[in-house]
Amino acid sequence: MPTANKLKLLTQIVFLCLFVFLLITNRVQLWMALVVVCIIAALVLGRFYCGWICPTNTVMRPFDYLGKKLKIQKNKVPKFLQHSFIRYIIFALFIIVLLLTMTKGIRFPMLPILTLAALLLTLFFPAALWHKFLCPFGVLFGLTGSVAKWSFRVDPDRCNGCGICQKYCSGGAIQIKNKGDKADILSAYCLQCNQCSDKCPRNAIGYTSKPPQSIKPQDG
Repeated sequence: MPTANKLKLLTQIVFLCLFVFLLITNRVQLWMALVVVCIIAALVLGRFYCGWICPTNTVMRPFDYLGKKLKIQKNKVPKFLQHSFIRYIIFALFIIVLLLTMTKGIRFPMLPILTLAALLLTLFFPAALWHKFLCPFGVLFGLTGSVAKWSFRVDPDRCNGCGICQKYCSGGAIQIKNKGDKADILSAYCLQCNQCSDKCPRNAIGYTSKPPQSIKPQDG
């Protein structure tokens, strides 16, 4: 396992343990503060929270593997779940519950429920369904991540459009419009997990500070 992946795994485990501890001790507001900081930081560093810190993403990985192993996971995200109105309805409900929790003192296990939903969905659908279309945090991370100064980007001089990177992208961030075209990474959806970079046979993908293209999250 490459050094970067070992560091990422260690980081994920540490933050997963921290998340569980804060959940048990009823101090989830501290985790929410961390999320807000990471959303702002994504303006510069991209969605590193999603790939390196998010406890939901960490526990989704074995469920993703299990769904594929049992051959119960579909190959593509259903088109009706890709519509933007579904994403924004979920986000609106999330904000309402968050406001009620903060202003009315209503206790609602929002984060555990979101994690459970992500795990169940990942058994039957690609992980991109959650990361790109349903995760309420993803709406905010998508906005700041879309203009990130640093992100994974494709070197068009090296890329041959083989599509291997797209196969391993759990965030659904890589697009190849036509067969043989160069790959393009949409920073709004890139989880900074570096899987595409690891798998690229031509070393065409790297984490760089090149000026980003003006790409906004796509509507379904």
